[in-house]
Amino acid sequence: MQKERSRALLIFSLATGFVLFQFLLQFTAGILTENLMRDFTMGAIGASVLTSAYYYTYMIMQTPAGYLTDRYGARKLLIFSASLTTLACLLFALSPNAALAIIARLIMGFGVSFVFVCTLFLCRNWFPSHMYPFLVALVEAIGLLGMVFANAYTASLITHVGWHSFAYACVAISLIFTILVPCFIRNTPKRGLGQLPLDRIKPSAHFHKDVIKLFTNFRAVCNGLYAGALMTPQTVFIASWGIPFLVSSHKLNLTQAAISSSFIFLGTAIAAPFFGWFYNYCKKPRFILALMALLTAALYCVVIFVVKLDYLWLCLVFFLIGITSNVYLWNYTLIHELEPRVAASTRIGFTNTLGIGVAPVLQLILGFVLHNVAHTHHIGSIHYAVRDYQWALSLLPILCVACAVLILFCKYKEA
Repeated sequence: MQKERSRALLIFSLATGFVLFQFLLQFTAGILTENLMRDFTMGAIGASVLTSAYYYTYMIMQTPAGYLTDRYGARKLLIFSASLTTLACLLFALSPNAALAIIARLIMGFGVSFVFVCTLFLCRNWFPSHMYPFLVALVEAIGLLGMVFANAYTASLITHVGWHSFAYACVAISLIFTILVPCFIRNTPKRGLGQLPLDRIKPSAHFHKDVIKLFTNFRAVCNGLYAGALMTPQTVFIASWGIPFLVSSHKLNLTQAAISSSFIFLGTAIAAPFFGWFYNYCKKPRFILALMALLTAALYCVVIFVVKLDYLWLCLVFFLIGITSNVYLWNYTLIHELEPRVAASTRIGFTNTLGIGVAPVLQLILGFVLHNVAHTHHIGSIHYAVRDYQWALSLLPILCVACAVLILFCKYKEA
């Protein structure tokens, strides 16, 4: 039994490391924005398409990834994921133009689309069932805490040696996972350590039947959209126009902007284990979810409209955003009580489809608004006025308020 527990920790560490790498590919796009616009001679809309391309295939594949994980297990899919991601990173590093870079980002999103779902599959199989909400939060916390340091290093690396060197570093990291995953990942222990009751439900032989069950369940849809509407502002802010906005409005350099915004990750990483533990004792989840969405909206307003905010205070506000917005992790556990007829990983994939799906849409809208409200256009570099960024980014707190309203339509089993 002790040997199985040691293997469980090893598998958890490796899978969570892969999640961290997924976050690295996802969130560093905002740091690359200015360099990509300059090298590929793009405007705001083109840059939005390039940075959001990752999300299109990632979003589309989430529900199929959950279904495939239920049918074939995590090991085979993680091997495929690591191999394809390595090829995508190499293609991105070698891209001579925007078109090929967009294709590389599309393949990249497809490649990593299995990672999060497979990691939660392994958590359910290798750990006791009562630990599941905490492990969901812990996976996210470790990944985001790693991003606090990775973001600062990435910004410094890109500033000194260029984005191509960063892309080649990603190729090397992905290749390491391609080697390690088949060596250490196993789907289940020899003795049952986890096996949540929800895993007794087998996936339907017809994928479309499970999809119909999920998309016709109004509460399940609201649950997923809440997760998307609350996680998307931090995703879009860091991975799209937030970094250039901070450079322009708060007069920060690229590294300072990356470090300050990374405090969102730090806040989430510190608070996530607490909220994962607190979930088992919360009797009114809807109240907590609505309250946190409203607080997040207020904090985003401070970042966007108080442009003379001191750097340390700015870091503190981002830290608080990370704390208030991380309750979206509850939605990945709450989905299991909303649609019990569908296998577990398929439910997770569906929730992540809606959770991630808001991001590319909002990125394009932000790029469109920014492009059309701008008073001056300089193709190839960012020269938008602060008020132009504010007009576009004001959509983020509006979306958070919509979260608070949306969750009222999602009735959970409350004491």
